[in-house]
Amino acid sequence: MEGVLRKALSGRYPVVLMYLSEKGLISKRVVSVEKFDDQWVHGYCHLRKAYRRFQVKNILAVLPASSERSSSRNAEKL
Repeated sequence: MEGVLRKALSGRYPVVLMYLSEKGLISKRVVSVEKFDDQWVHGYCHLRKAYRRFQVKNILAVLPASSERSSSRNAEKL
């Protein structure tokens, strides 16, 4: 996960986060990462159209947004 976040930060491209909220709900967020450490990921959430922070312990998965889009396109072709 750290490697994907580091590449997104240096390359300035968004990532897709699968996130478990404090209420126990899972959401998929597209986030432009501004900074991160071992506890928090800070960035612009494209779903909420606002800057948010996400607890690392609640992030279930991270992938580059571009690979998520290409996966969706491939699924549409099936």
